[in-house]
Amino acid sequence: MTFLVEPEEGRFAIYESPLSADDKPRYGRVAVAPSPEAAAAYITYRQAAYWD
Repeated sequence: MTFLVEPEEGRFAIYESPLSADDKPRYGRVAVAPSPEAAAAYITYRQAAYWD
């Protein structure tokens, strides 16, 4: 599972590629955050939810 954060119209779009993608990432937009810190918090939460 990998993430990509891209600036988008003053916000930050978060894209995720699932583990099943292996070495060919298939990023899909999963969230939009108001700041880089909020994007990082979302990613931390998402990873914790997945691995627990």
